[in-house]
Amino acid sequence: MATETLPQTTISVEFLPDGETPTVSSLEVARHFQKKHKHVLDEIKRIQSITPKSFSEPNFRPAEYTDEQGKPRPCYRLTRDGFSLLAMGFTGSAAIRWKLKYIEAFNCLEAAVLDNARAAALAEGVKAAFSLSAKDRALLNKIIAYKKRGLYTSEIAKLMDTHEIKVGMLTTQARRMGLLPENAGKH
Repeated sequence: MATETLPQTTISVEFLPDGETPTVSSLEVARHFQKKHKHVLDEIKRIQSITPKSFSEPNFRPAEYTDEQGKPRPCYRLTRDGFSLLAMGFTGSAAIRWKLKYIEAFNCLEAAVLDNARAAALAEGVKAAFSLSAKDRALLNKIIAYKKRGLYTSEIAKLMDTHEIKVGMLTTQARRMGLLPENAGKH
C-alpha cells in the first residue's frame, strides 16, 4: 500500500480580537484539504443553516480577503469547534492527517494562552505579596493555614486577636495571589 505524503506547510492561525481564541481561515482549510474555497464556503453555509446561531455565529466568523485581482472576497475565521465540525465531513487519509495537524495546532495555541494567563496571575500575586508589610505577610500565612483547616473568618479573627475585616481583606489578597482557591474558606 502506497503512502500519501503531504507537503510540509505551516498552518496559519490568528486570534480573535479577544486575544485568546485561535482561529483558522476558510482559505487555509481549502488549501490544506485540497478543496476549492467555494466548496468550503458552501459547506460552511450548509452547516450554518442547520446549526443554532448560538453555535454558528461564534464559531464561523465572517471575514474578507483580497484576491489576486485586488478584489475583496468573503471567507470565514473558524474556531476550533467550527473547524472540527467542518472537517468532520472531509474524508480520506490526507484529510485525517490534516485534521490531526489542525487539532495539534489549536491545542498548542490554547495551552500557550493558558500558560500566559497563569504567568500573568502569578506575577500579579507576587506583586501583591511584596506590597504587604512584614506584619501583614505574617498574618497572611497564619490566615491561610487556618482557612485550609476550614475555620471561619470570625474564628480566625478571635484566634489572632484582630478584626474580622482585616482577616477578610487578607483572605481576599491570598485568593488574588493564588495562595487560596476561590472557594476555600468562604465563611
